[in-house]
Amino acid sequence: MEVPGLPDSNLVNAIHPIFKPDRWAKGYEQHTQSFYHRMEPALQLASRFITEDCTLPWFHHITQGHRKYDKDSGNTRVFVAPAHTEHSGAGKKKTKEIFQRLSRVITFMFVPRKYRNTKHGSAYGVTAHSRHGFEWSHHFHNRDWPLIDESWKAHKHDKPCIAMNAQFQDYFYGGDENATPSQRYRMWFLFAVTIVHETAHAYYFWLRRRHNQEFDGKEPLWNKFQNRAELGFSWELITLGRVMNPLFNKIWPNYNLLASIQTELFYHECERQHKMREIFGTTNISFERISEGIANWCGQVPSTTWHGYDFWVHGGERPDMNCISVVHVIPVRWIADWFSEQEWIKKQRVWRETRTWTPPPLGPTFMLVYNRDRRGHASLHFAKLADLDPYLHAAHGQTHGIGLHDDYRDFEC
Repeated sequence: MEVPGLPDSNLVNAIHPIFKPDRWAKGYEQHTQSFYHRMEPALQLASRFITEDCTLPWFHHITQGHRKYDKDSGNTRVFVAPAHTEHSGAGKKKTKEIFQRLSRVITFMFVPRKYRNTKHGSAYGVTAHSRHGFEWSHHFHNRDWPLIDESWKAHKHDKPCIAMNAQFQDYFYGGDENATPSQRYRMWFLFAVTIVHETAHAYYFWLRRRHNQEFDGKEPLWNKFQNRAELGFSWELITLGRVMNPLFNKIWPNYNLLASIQTELFYHECERQHKMREIFGTTNISFERISEGIANWCGQVPSTTWHGYDFWVHGGERPDMNCISVVHVIPVRWIADWFSEQEWIKKQRVWRETRTWTPPPLGPTFMLVYNRDRRGHASLHFAKLADLDPYLHAAHGQTHGIGLHDDYRDFEC
């Protein structure tokens, strides 16, 4: 799907040292040096995400917040509780300092093609606690790895390694030159979002919170309102307002649509209206049913294979449950705005005036609603209110509940 008249990217910010060429591995099936210049617009956007005051509160919270057991879950779930220091100047400065320190020890690479169908290799991106943590690490020699200063080698902090899906390398190596503007924007955006998603995991590793017997060394919930402890998806929701997914998990080639999905499961039919309100913030929506043939073809769309599906679904899907899934097509012009310096200037102005961050709404777009009952009967509908954006409702509820963007309000610590 091609959108005419798209402007060129005009971001002017420098690429953060964490993403610079010298942090990318060389050697076995690593061709980054030959196409790094093609990744630069995506890395500029990724750098913006981790340096702008308006998009850093997610990281301030994970840095300064303290882990607690959720009493409502019988102390089976661990979450990050808010702390006053995440709103202080010193606390915010520390976040930026940690990114600088992380840039001296982190490693980036692409999954070698031989391993693209393995558990780690099939993910959009994956983060290990060290550069020797992947099944393909033995192919690399010491000279292939980014340098780590002697003063940091003996440091107790993890030295994470992020591996990006091999299809990203396929695109930048041979696909970018022939891509349409719409395809290029989608790929840049997906790459930027994925690399910061993984950087969120690496950042948490750096905080040395993995080795803790009390909390079993696992990632916590970013806050107590989230269903699953997955910090990368949490960052996507809070910063972008949604979890991204290329249609049918195809990165490149045949990558034509970027979508997001939100799913709610429930046992009793009487809960359907309540779940609709949870997703949309209202029940006053008109839908039109799509023909049964198309509905049967699309019945597999909201499946567990979708990127981010289990972030919404708590405890996993069971066949005897009712299901509502919302699939949103991400407009290319919404994506292009992230690469506009003028749009970032507007975001900066709003931040200075209000000290709040609200992910930009999608605007008019195509939205599918998938319904399935406990007997397995499924139907597909499209919403007539085309500019409805239910994901922002979920994001706002999670940030407001912990006072994320409020430097003055008292909140529970």
